[in-house]
Amino acid sequence: DGGIISAYSLSKNNSGNIEIQALYSIQLSSAVNTNFSIIFTANFNDGNAGAIDISTSGLNIRNGGVMSSSSFAKGNAGNLNVDVSEFIEVEGIDPNSTQMSILSSTAFNAGNGGNVNINTRNLTVKKGGRVDASTLGSGAAGNITINASDRIEITGYFPGIISSQITSSATAPQKMTQQRFGLQSSNTGESGTVNINTNQFNIADGALLAVKNDGSENAGRLTVKANSININDRGSISATTASG
Repeated sequence: DGGIISAYSLSKNNSGNIEIQALYSIQLSSAVNTNFSIIFTANFNDGNAGAIDISTSGLNIRNGGVMSSSSFAKGNAGNLNVDVSEFIEVEGIDPNSTQMSILSSTAFNAGNGGNVNINTRNLTVKKGGRVDASTLGSGAAGNITINASDRIEITGYFPGIISSQITSSATAPQKMTQQRFGLQSSNTGESGTVNINTNQFNIADGALLAVKNDGSENAGRLTVKANSININDRGSISATTASG
């Protein structure tokens, strides 16, 4: 709990990539003192953030754990390539800080977000966990592609805070984020596409699968290919845009 693996660039040079191969499993979870377990790449200048390549049998991201590549400047975020033979669980938030458990690539400024590519047997996102490719700036969000040979399940929410989600979005930044990164009050980036391929797709209990754009550009395309699709108890699949 509370460990960090990182590669980031503060200059015009690209950051390094992160490649992890684990025979059995990888677990990211917050510690009692609210230090998060994080695997991340990032850029803070013109260089690009590196890719994150994960290969293992099981992946647990819970209680505020983070796996992410982010662009905070002109360079692009890296791709997340997650190959997990058995299961992926993205679950819950850290109750002390409300940091959600997340697997993501995010553009905070002019650089583009990276793609999130997931190959597994079973993917579960629950209790406020999130799989996300988003932009809060003028750069484009990345795409999400998920191939799960058995099942994808998105379910539930963390009470009073946030629903479980798989989303690609262009979202207007909050005022604190605007000030910190010098962003406009409304984003101008494009959201990406979400492509789901699985045998059984389940979404329930207020969970969300979506592409959306809160700005002037188009929302991305959302595609679900499954032999069985079950939507229950306020589960939602949506594609929305404020204008455009």
